[in-house]
This record gives sequence, structure tokens and C-alpha cells, in this order.
Amino acid sequence: MGRPAEGAGGVPATATALLTLRRLVPDFGGLPRPFWVLFGGTLVNRVGGFVIVFLAIYLTEVRGLNAAQAGAVISAYGLGAMGAARSGAPCRIASVAGPC
Repeated sequence: MGRPAEGAGGVPATATALLTLRRLVPDFGGLPRPFWVLFGGTLVNRVGGFVIVFLAIYLTEVRGLNAAQAGAVISAYGLGAMGAARSGAPCRIASVAGPC
């Protein structure tokens, strides 16, 4: 097969790329715990929002709904989410821990 491609100074190219990446990306290990909790929550929230796309595929491919029916289900979800956000229900639930 041959030897891996070499970068500067006879070091394999992947090692050189890793060293360059490590130099460019700051060290995140020293960040406080509240940052990581907030980061994790944001990540879960964003991934959860992406699930709606797959809901449409699931409803049409697995459950056998046609496109109009799947659209109605997702529209009902959207209307419910808008109503909950407008009513302030998440804030009232969260206010058990403190003011919202």
C-alpha cells in the first residue's frame, strides 16, 4: 500500500493537521460548569427542533399517511407550540424554581 503522506519535517500529514487544528481551536477544557450545562441544553433544544423534519418522513413512510394528513399533524403541533409559547406556560412551569 505504501506509507502515509508526510507533512512538514517528516511528520505524517494527519498529525500535522491535528497539531494545526489544536493550535487554531482554543482550549475549551477550562470553561465553567454552567457554560457546559447551557451548551448541552442548547444542543438538545436545536436537535429537538430538527426532529420535526423526520416526523414528516415517519408519518408518510411508516404510518402510511398521505402528505396532506402529515401536514395537518405537523400543523397541529406547530399551533400547539405557538399557543403554549404565547400563554407563557413554560414560564409558569419554570417559575417554580424562581422568577421568570
